[in-house]
Amino acid sequence: MAENSIDLLVAYSNLLDPSHGRYLTDVSPLNQSAAIVMPLDGDPILCSGQIRNTFPEAEIVNAEKLVYEMRETKTKNEIACMQKAACILDSAFAEAVRTLRAGMTELDIQAGIEAAILRGGAEDHGLSWTPMIPSGPERTKLCMNRNSLRKVKKGEIIDLQAGALYEGYNAGWAEQVNGRDVPNPL
Repeated sequence: MAENSIDLLVAYSNLLDPSHGRYLTDVSPLNQSAAIVMPLDGDPILCSGQIRNTFPEAEIVNAEKLVYEMRETKTKNEIACMQKAACILDSAFAEAVRTLRAGMTELDIQAGIEAAILRGGAEDHGLSWTPMIPSGPERTKLCMNRNSLRKVKKGEIIDLQAGALYEGYNAGWAEQVNGRDVPNPL
């Protein structure tokens, strides 16, 4: 901050993008918007409400680039968190493929993946990449989709897509499964 002549850094954080708040303070303001106020000297302050009312004399300068530059180089711990998120997804996808059966709905498969992600130790899946499970000849052509009650059939392609959030770090995974070997329901 001193190199950039910044006396006070204010980072915005909310449900859609809690990343700056999480990175700077390890707090994720999930139910409301918040600002993290970091003075050049002293402790950071987490506040919600209007910044201009709290600091009426402050000159407001966009420091988005500075925060992204700070976050650009990862520490060994940050890399380990991303690797753990990827391991959680690897296990969740292996379980999904192992339990996949013809007649399951896309929503059934989504529920299984989400449960496996959370059991694996992730904080969340939706903040990273909500699972998308398109199946069949028409739905697998879509880039984005909403899962449905469509039942998967033996012999068709099923896309498994999801993400996991671990200690504030994300991993995403997408894999196609050939339903050729998917067993029929019991």
